[in-house]
Amino acid sequence: MKKGLFFSFCLALSLLFLSLSLSSCFLKGHAPQKILLFLHSTPYDGISVKVNGAPYETNTQCAVQANNPVILQVDQSKAFDLSGRVGGDDTRLIFERWSSGETDPIIGLIPQKNATYTAHFGVEYYVSFESSATSARGASDPSGWYASGTQLQLEAPSIAGKDFLRWTVNGESAGNAKTLSLLVDSPKAVVAVYEMMKQPPSSFTTLSPTNGATQVNHEPYIQFLWNASVDPQDSSVYYNLYLGESAQTMEIVATGIAGTFYHHDRCVGSKTYYWKVEAVNAYGLKTSTGVMRFSTGAFPPSVPQPVFPRDGAVDVPYSFTLEWECTGGAHYDLYYWITESASTLVQNIRETRYTLNYLEQGVTYHWKVIAYNALGSARSSVWQFTVTESAIPPSNAHSPSPRNSAIDQELTVTLSWGQPVVGAKPFTYDVYFGPAPTYDIEPRAMRRVLSDSPNTSVTVEGLDPGTHYIWQVISKNPWGVSASVIWTFMTQIGVPKPSEPSNPTPATGATEVSTNVTMSWNPSVNGAITYDLYLGTATNTLDKVCSSLSNPSYQPANLALDTTYFWKVIARNQSGFQESEVWSFTTATERAGVSLEKVNETTFLLRANRYFPLESAVRFALDGPYEGCTALTISPIQSSSGCLGEGKIFNFADARSSFSHFSPSNLSIATVTCNAPGTHELVYFYNGSDAIPILNATVSLP
Repeated sequence: MKKGLFFSFCLALSLLFLSLSLSSCFLKGHAPQKILLFLHSTPYDGISVKVNGAPYETNTQCAVQANNPVILQVDQSKAFDLSGRVGGDDTRLIFERWSSGETDPIIGLIPQKNATYTAHFGVEYYVSFESSATSARGASDPSGWYASGTQLQLEAPSIAGKDFLRWTVNGESAGNAKTLSLLVDSPKAVVAVYEMMKQPPSSFTTLSPTNGATQVNHEPYIQFLWNASVDPQDSSVYYNLYLGESAQTMEIVATGIAGTFYHHDRCVGSKTYYWKVEAVNAYGLKTSTGVMRFSTGAFPPSVPQPVFPRDGAVDVPYSFTLEWECTGGAHYDLYYWITESASTLVQNIRETRYTLNYLEQGVTYHWKVIAYNALGSARSSVWQFTVTESAIPPSNAHSPSPRNSAIDQELTVTLSWGQPVVGAKPFTYDVYFGPAPTYDIEPRAMRRVLSDSPNTSVTVEGLDPGTHYIWQVISKNPWGVSASVIWTFMTQIGVPKPSEPSNPTPATGATEVSTNVTMSWNPSVNGAITYDLYLGTATNTLDKVCSSLSNPSYQPANLALDTTYFWKVIARNQSGFQESEVWSFTTATERAGVSLEKVNETTFLLRANRYFPLESAVRFALDGPYEGCTALTISPIQSSSGCLGEGKIFNFADARSSFSHFSPSNLSIATVTCNAPGTHELVYFYNGSDAIPILNATVSLP
């Protein structure tokens, strides 16, 4: 026995012998007086405590003789099984002190009146750690006991051939970051979940055109050939073909190719092209060939031909882009004029287009193009057009980005387009955007994302992965409108955005809500979800009160009485976010409390001033002139009760069922019948672990 414990025990024993000696002088004519000791423990109830060697459990009371020595004793430590998630004992209490200040678990005292003694314990929780990929314990296994409130940083170990997938804590998903920040506030069963590492398709090579090939015939098409790639997981493989005039500007010209060849008919002569093939498996993993280079057959450029405007066109807008077509041209010189002696020359144009701005209305212009490459040149005829004398409506927007039918787009996309070729400026645009219809069943459901804007781009965010979207541009000027074709693209494959948070508690519009309410909602699905919660007294002034919640609940602090609050939840995952509706509730006009209320000479009620939700366990105590505790009955019937001296304790293990009548329209909790006259007192009322205030504690019978 520790030295301090030994002295305490000796002191208590000495007091006991002294009391016995003194009390022998008063045995005749003096009845011993009993008093109550209220025994409590924190933070948990039901802890074993011995009073003069007799066993009790805390949160009860016992009667002892006044002015007689009493020895109170609790265990130095106590372990028990709190959670079914962790095997064996998972919660451990370590004695710290008594409410009277003593730090020994055994104390002696001589009480003279009713008194309360509380044993304070520190709490430790067991944290177990395991991996779904292996049952072996590593050298740095963090499993063990930790003081409540400890913050742990756990690292998912690297395991050969496995990919770390996510953490689970007590069976619930806890995110997919390799480092887990864990607050030890209860027993924790932590599992690092792994899956087999996915492999990309096997390496493969191109066959034709061979690297460095020249004079490749592009009429009527070029046939691209390559070897097959095999997926290690035996999933299907498709191919994307990239092509461009430099290795840096290659673009996908064909996607979703099932075979190992493709015919491409858009190449022109006298050009060098770069190409590669990309294999993609069902998991989105990719393998590419090297970049190959070839040149098409070299010829002098063909004679340029007009595309817009056509020769002799009239009513041409005063600002537009000249366009022509030519095979094999490397660069161009453009001449245009009203009178040939004052022609304008634009040299070394690298594209088959050139924009003319602010031409004179009603005037006829002439123009011609000379094409050049390394083998020669070609001169066009002279063409002409006449600029309109009046403004005309716009033509369609064109040249969409992303290009039509593009795939593998990010979840935030900037849509852009070329302004109408025909039409008088200024132009403004409306843009409509939405998910593509599926299986020709759903109607088109595009929403306007840009309105009356002079800009030729708009950014859309929060797109769903693996989803087809459609969009359309409406071009407008003061003289008309025109609609582009409907373009489409597909986003990259991945986890969908979270589902919308729903079904709030308290329900939206609820009234008389407790100021210590716990707000909750149905959890969102799709991957590892966290939540941000916004709260305020007006819909337009909601403040973020918490962020990155892992569980769909939150208990706000310092809510005011008789106040309407508005709130919403934003769910987030790796692919984006989803916002709930704005909900509301109104707090109670006064705080909940309980009272005793007389009915007649033998009956009184236990009644609340306002409704409050009952926890599963309810406990209260009455004190009064009871003999043997037989003169007192209660309805509904309690689960258990205890009688100490002139007090009686009532326990209800299934309070919600026992007090099912308790509601906003019926505030009576229990009916007490007593044949003992005198004053009856409500000592305490616990709803779960919460002490409910007592508003009127006494009632007198009859």
